[in-house]
Amino acid sequence: SPPATTNNNDKLHQLPMKAIPTTDQLRDLTKAISIKKPYSKLFYKSWKHWSRLGVNRVRHELSENLPCPVDEEESCDLQFQLGIAADVGSMPSFENPGARAGYAMDFFCRATLMADLLFVAQDPTDTHTSSLSFMKKGLQELFQHRQDVHISSIGGGPGYDFVSAALVATFQNSLATHKRDSTAMTTSVHATIMDYEEGWYDLVDVMSDATSIALSFDEDANHKCTFGGKCDITQSLSHKSNTACLAELQSTDLWICQYTVAENASKLSQSDFVFFTDLFALAPEGTMFLFTETTHRLWPEFTELIASLNDGSGYEVGFPQATVRGKGGHQLFIQKRNGAT
Repeated sequence: SPPATTNNNDKLHQLPMKAIPTTDQLRDLTKAISIKKPYSKLFYKSWKHWSRLGVNRVRHELSENLPCPVDEEESCDLQFQLGIAADVGSMPSFENPGARAGYAMDFFCRATLMADLLFVAQDPTDTHTSSLSFMKKGLQELFQHRQDVHISSIGGGPGYDFVSAALVATFQNSLATHKRDSTAMTTSVHATIMDYEEGWYDLVDVMSDATSIALSFDEDANHKCTFGGKCDITQSLSHKSNTACLAELQSTDLWICQYTVAENASKLSQSDFVFFTDLFALAPEGTMFLFTETTHRLWPEFTELIASLNDGSGYEVGFPQATVRGKGGHQLFIQKRNGAT
C-alpha cells in the first residue's frame, strides 16, 4: 500500500484534457528531449515533465476500461485504513472491488516515485553517491543493455511498478532511436504482479493494456504485465500461498516491494522475516531488490537479516533517494553478489 496521504490534485477527474497527451505527443516530446545534455538539470526537468504526462496518459486509458466502477465511500474508508496501517503494522482489506478501483485511480504517485528511482539511479555523471555504484551498474545493465527485463512485484496490485519500469524503458528506447544510436538495444519490460489480494487480477490486466496503448509509439518494445497469483510475505517462500513467487524466482532480474513492509510489520516480526530470508537466500546471483516505504525504521531489521546470510558478504546494500520531485526519505536497494549462493 502507498503513503497514507494522497494529493487530490493528482486525481484523474481533476485533470484537464490538455494534461493528457496523445501517444504521438509523448513520442515527439522525447525527440525534443534527445537534443538536451543527458542528465543535466534541464534534462531532469524534461524527464519529470515527460514521465508525468506518460502517467496521465496511462491513467486516462485505465479510467476508460475499469472492470468495476469506483465506489467512493469504500475508497475513502480504504484510504483511512491505509492511513493507520503503517503505524499499527497490520494490513487493511482490499477485498472490495470498488475500493480497489478507487485505489488504482488515486495512487499513481507510486508509479512516478518508482520511475524516478529507476531512472535517476542510472545517472553516469553522479559522483556523489559512490556507495550506490553497484545499483547504478545493475540498473544500467537492465534498462540499457538487455532486450528483456523481468520484474516481480510483491504486493504490487494494481501494477504501478510495471508502469514505472515501462516508462523508463520507453523513454530510453526513444532517446536512443532519435539519436540514431545503432549500438542501443530496445528493452521490453515483462512484469509479474503478485499480491495477497487475488482480486487484483482484472485491474492488472487493464493496467497492462493501458500502458501498452499509452506507450504504443515504442513500436519495437513489447511491455507486458500479468497477475501471477497470491503472495503472503508473512509466510515462508515454500508455503502454498507463495507458489507464484517461487515460480518467478529463477527468472526475475528485479524484485520490487512498495509500501508493503510497514503495514505487515507485526506479522513479519513474528515470522522472523522468513519470507525475505528465503527470497534473498534462494535468488540467483545478480538479482536485485528494491523496497520503498513511508518510513525507514524497518531498514535496520533488513540489514541485520542480510548480515546473517553468509555473514552479509554476499550482498550489496544501499539506501537510494529520489530527489527529482523534491521527495525525501531513503529507500532500500539490495543486490546479491556473484558467488553468494
